[in-house]
Amino acid sequence: EYEKFRPLSYANTDVFLMCYNVNAEASMESVRHKWYPEIRKFCPGTPYILVGTQIDLVKDKQKLDGLIETGQNLAKEIKAVTFIPCSADTGEGIKDVFNKVII
Repeated sequence: EYEKFRPLSYANTDVFLMCYNVNAEASMESVRHKWYPEIRKFCPGTPYILVGTQIDLVKDKQKLDGLIETGQNLAKEIKAVTFIPCSADTGEGIKDVFNKVII
């Protein structure tokens, strides 16, 4: 019901963080089919960073490496500035996200 008003909040945005749960295919697909098109439509010149969250929940290193590669490929596909995997629980990658935003 608030979708039509959301673009009004985009004015003067310097950078977007498009976050998705690396453990949920549907979350990644929402970036590809909802958030990326919306940001490109309403803020075509604004940069965006793709952030893969909840990496701490992936215990298998080989699986995590595959999920990170998938995130990197999605970042290239949608022309994001970069892809940063992170975990709010462990703090891994959080500084990287904020450092990239301020650069």
